[in-house]
Amino acid sequence: MRLLRCVAAVLVSAGFSQFAQAHSVKRAPLSYLSIVDEPVIHTPSHRVHAYSTFDLSFHLHGRQQYIKLTLAPNEDVIAEGAMVNYIGEDGQVKSVEPIERTDHKVFRGQAWVRTHEDTQWTHAGWARVMIHRDGENPLFEGAFRIDGNHHHIHQRNSYVAMKHELDPYVEDDREDLMIVWRDSDITTEESDRGELKRDLNGASCLSDDLEFNMMPDHPVYTQATTRSTIMRKGESVWGSISTRSIFGRDIDPTGNLPGNGAGVNLLNSIGNPAGCPTNRKVALVGIATDCTYTAAFNSTSTVRQNIISHMNSASELYETSFNISLGIKNLTIMDAGCPGVAQAKTPWNRDCNSGLQIQDRLNLFSAWRGSNPDTNAYWSESTLRN
Repeated sequence: MRLLRCVAAVLVSAGFSQFAQAHSVKRAPLSYLSIVDEPVIHTPSHRVHAYSTFDLSFHLHGRQQYIKLTLAPNEDVIAEGAMVNYIGEDGQVKSVEPIERTDHKVFRGQAWVRTHEDTQWTHAGWARVMIHRDGENPLFEGAFRIDGNHHHIHQRNSYVAMKHELDPYVEDDREDLMIVWRDSDITTEESDRGELKRDLNGASCLSDDLEFNMMPDHPVYTQATTRSTIMRKGESVWGSISTRSIFGRDIDPTGNLPGNGAGVNLLNSIGNPAGCPTNRKVALVGIATDCTYTAAFNSTSTVRQNIISHMNSASELYETSFNISLGIKNLTIMDAGCPGVAQAKTPWNRDCNSGLQIQDRLNLFSAWRGSNPDTNAYWSESTLRN
């Protein structure tokens, strides 16, 4: 249970978890990049629609490695009735639009690999892809896994927008360039780590240290059960998914069991799928971008595509660990212009020079979500601030 709450907080979540805390971290620079060569969509016309099933192949590392992704539509990633809110610099809603599933070609599947000396494909892991352009010169982004090593595919513009300041510079300025980096390409030298070094005195998730989540009248703490004096999360807090039906575990009222401080005996549950749903569940999520994140892209449409692609990839961990998919229910995109002073409706939306510390930002964001209750499992803020 704690793991799900912690993963939910990765993007600066305002989820309703109870016992953990953590630090915002920044990944170390990359030491290597590869370019996607000769991508091919294997359909008769090289075209696909939102509900196509197909193969996608390409080369990496100067044609030394041949990759094939077998893909099918991810029908969970955009929830029914999903909406996007565009918010102005003053914090006022400018427009609201539906997120149409048929407008987004979002897929999941499996990754296969072979070298040019091989004659057969070898299954290597999972794959998540969003197609931005089909045809004979396709353009896509996403992630896939080969033998335990995560590979991340970015369009050139997305890579430049999100890159670490010490990441390799891409001299080729073609707009249709696709860049791949692997988790193994992240440098490990201590001199490059900076803020990456973990504070071992802290716990592992930030959201529980937020002022809003510590309020005595928080819904989590006010919903007692008849079976225990320990407060538990109820169905009305987590929305369409009951935590009882997801996890199926009780909190020990004595608090004497080893584990995470919540009385859950993790020694008896690590690696045990008991309590996870046998049928696929969908956790509805909300995501908000601040002005710094929006400004990194050339349009709000590109921001929306970027968020959907990231959610498609992030959902894989939930699906394999808990049999739960992530589905975007609400997307809030702030204007690219950062306000000069804090706005009453969106006080958390500030630029990098505002002096607002990450913990204060999290408190403000959590309070903002708390004042606008919904049925989502959690909310996350996407920002380029460290």
